[in-house]
Formats: sequence, structure tokens, C-alpha cells
Amino acid sequence: IIEDVLVSNLEAIKKADGEGKNFEDFIRIYTREMFGYCLENQEAFILLAEHYINQMKVNNFNKDRGEFIEYIHQTNKIMQTRIIKGISENEIIKVNPLHFSILYQNMVFPFILDLIYHKQIESLSIDEHVAMLTEIIFKGISKDN
Repeated sequence: IIEDVLVSNLEAIKKADGEGKNFEDFIRIYTREMFGYCLENQEAFILLAEHYINQMKVNNFNKDRGEFIEYIHQTNKIMQTRIIKGISENEIIKVNPLHFSILYQNMVFPFILDLIYHKQIESLSIDEHVAMLTEIIFKGISKDN
């Protein structure tokens, strides 16, 4: 089940990489794909999150860690490559690709998890959730922007 979530995440980012015309499209498509997957597979997503948290707590990763890390590494590599391209094409400001990748993952996935836990995932449509997140990522929350 956990591997299925990681494979689906990798497939989602590959789809976004192939279809996204620019960095904002890429983020929008990737986020939408993950919201859709998580909505359809809530138990699997929760299981992955709990497994990941438990492994981090004890700092004692099991033998499956290598396979999991490889899926995560491939996903991060695609994200970082798109960030570098976005910077070079003046679509986004110069940011550390690794740090933005970590920031994105630590913003979007806990947000989805919290919506699932509190039964709020369907409070807005997936498109409304994605629009809100991409607006925050690209425009911030300040009224001055």
C-alpha cells in the first residue's frame, strides 16, 4: 500500500512535468493529481503518513527504506529540475531548489492529511484547494501583492 502511494506520487509528478507548460502549470497539475489521488485513496495516504512519521520518530528505518527513498529521490529530482528551469526562464525568483522542494512537500502533504483527518477534504472542490495553494505559493498572502 505504501509503495502504491509513492509510485502514484512519482507518476503524478511525471505527468505534471510532461504537461506543465511553465512552473506554475507544473505545480498546479502536480498538486491537483495528488489531491485527486489522496481523495480516492485516503486510507493508503494516511497509512503512508503514519508509517513515515513512526519511522522518523524512532529513527530506525526498516529494510524497505531504500525502495521508499528511491521513489522520493526520483520525485525530488523532477521537482528540483523544474525549479531550476523556472529560475532560468525567469518564471520564479531564485530559490534553493532543494529547500523549495522540501517546503512544498511540507506544506501540501500535511495540508491534505489534515483535511482528511478532519473530514474536510471535500469542503471545497479539489480545484478550489489547488487554486488556494497555488495562489499562496505564487502570490503569497499579503494584500500588497
